[in-house]
Amino acid sequence: MAGRLLSILVMASICMGLLFAPSSTADDRGVRRKDQASAPTGDRVALVIGNAAYKNVTPLENTINDAAIMADALKSLGFELVGGKAQTNLDKSGLDNVIRKFGEAMRGKKVAFLYYSGHGVQVDGRNYLIPTSANVVAKTDAKYELVNVDNVLDDMNGSGTKVNIIVLDACRINPFGEKGLRGMGSGLAGMDAPSGTLIAYATGPGKTASDGAGKNSPYTESLARVIKEPGLDIEDVFREVGKDVQIMTGGVQVPWKMDSLTEKFYFRNPVQAEGAIQTAGGPGPASVLPKPQTPRTGSINVKSTPAGAMVYVNGAQKGLTPMTIGGLSPGSVGLKIVHDGYETVEDTVEIEAGKEEIMNYTLAKVAAPPPAKPGTETPVKIPSTTASSTRREWKDPTTGMEFVWVEGGTYQMGCGSGVGVCPPNELPEHEVTVSGFWIGKYSVTQGQWQKVMGNNPSGFKKGDNYPVETVSWDDAKEFILKLNARSGYSFRLPTEAEWEYAARSGGKAEKYAGGNDVDAVAWYGANSGKSTHPVGAKAPNGLGIYDMSGNVWQWCEDIYDVDAYKKHQRNNPISNSGGSSRVLRGGSWSRDATWVRCTFRGQWEPASHGLGGHLGGAGLGIRLVRTN
Repeated sequence: MAGRLLSILVMASICMGLLFAPSSTADDRGVRRKDQASAPTGDRVALVIGNAAYKNVTPLENTINDAAIMADALKSLGFELVGGKAQTNLDKSGLDNVIRKFGEAMRGKKVAFLYYSGHGVQVDGRNYLIPTSANVVAKTDAKYELVNVDNVLDDMNGSGTKVNIIVLDACRINPFGEKGLRGMGSGLAGMDAPSGTLIAYATGPGKTASDGAGKNSPYTESLARVIKEPGLDIEDVFREVGKDVQIMTGGVQVPWKMDSLTEKFYFRNPVQAEGAIQTAGGPGPASVLPKPQTPRTGSINVKSTPAGAMVYVNGAQKGLTPMTIGGLSPGSVGLKIVHDGYETVEDTVEIEAGKEEIMNYTLAKVAAPPPAKPGTETPVKIPSTTASSTRREWKDPTTGMEFVWVEGGTYQMGCGSGVGVCPPNELPEHEVTVSGFWIGKYSVTQGQWQKVMGNNPSGFKKGDNYPVETVSWDDAKEFILKLNARSGYSFRLPTEAEWEYAARSGGKAEKYAGGNDVDAVAWYGANSGKSTHPVGAKAPNGLGIYDMSGNVWQWCEDIYDVDAYKKHQRNNPISNSGGSSRVLRGGSWSRDATWVRCTFRGQWEPASHGLGGHLGGAGLGIRLVRTN
């Protein structure tokens, strides 16, 4: 390599693994050949990661098997493994830790290989690995919750190794797509290949790859076999893999690569027949690769109206429509399409090898809310002048937090007529559509916080049924992370658009959350007695939600931007720019009536606990949204 840095970035198998042949093989003339790279060489190091048990996005099925197979394959190629085996189900701190150890282990080595099998995503053109703990509800969360691939590549390039390999197959779908995040795409983004680099993807940039019908994907099945063939340089390996995958998937999946290689690199060096003399620099005996001659699998392209329905194949959750599921064995497969608020569709599809079945479903709205899950969701009869007099409620079995279902809809967000003079940050009034969601019936209480965090940060420690306060946005994110891990459900903070829609009883023209009588619905400066009060002591709004005006402020996911309303998209908007402060809504016990209006927008730095300052004393609390 003449001291040149050769960085080889091979596309990782996020949902795939590697199969491999025995360590000793015979060619078609019956001559026994020795594998020269099967023993540890001392100059190769690898980190193998497999993530499957995701807490806040769809869990994966094959990644642990994939990582184990890949670890064995790399051992057979002379790689020393960090931790001695595949590292599996790593949260953010675990992923950061093993990558740090990997950086230390590669010093003094010639070859470093990182293999990652799990969820991955692109955000604004950058590729990220997703820890099992990640809970991303805004693009800005990526730098805190995820691991940037660019950072890993930078570490490898600065290590002094001659060959750096990253295997990354950024899975099939954007796992956070159901949260309506903009700027996140399916598959991985294309990356520039600096000199001496090969970048190979299981499929084209921005595309999604097949999991396969068995334990491994077509891409991994081929790569595992080909990578162990002696005498093939890196270009040969990926050329052969590309041909195999296209044949196996009937042309649906087309692997992609770009490179600027200046040197040859062999995963397994050329070999010689026993008793024969190897010519220096020679390629060794030609390797005969078994190749599939006919397509073995088919695929389904699933679309729905409306989009965003969850797709299940033979009972396994695959992702959100529109999407393509490849690598399916010929024969009948069961297909189920699930979208909240719409009738579930179940279908049987016949798969043919080499063909893609296109399935397009128009979903019918449910005539009434679906029946409650026993012991968790309860239909509640309420007095009402509208056509519907039943609302859906659900209780979290871990904390006892109660949630109310908010049917999605369109409303005029911001300050409108009847309010008086509107502050500039509440303008312009604009039309917004939000999807349906579960929101806390009450603010999180001190007792509920104590169950999850083991402490109570509140300034007013008067009882478990009082709202928790003196909580920073950062504290709220930590609480949510721990709650998600314990409960098996997925929670987050509401977006600003969701919060206002729910506060205004589904987007109605209400000044306060529940009507225009502030004393009936809110604890605020004129009636609070300079203290918080138990949750639910005032009247609820039209959706049966309490204390959205007054008592304690409530953090939202959005970054505060004074001009956010001029930039909002119509559907499920969220502000991801404008500064570092986060949005606060609802006002508190310490402020006057103007501050507890449904449209009033507050802000504070995410690390602030609200002790003093312009928002006034101990008054920063939280209310959660459930996402699954």
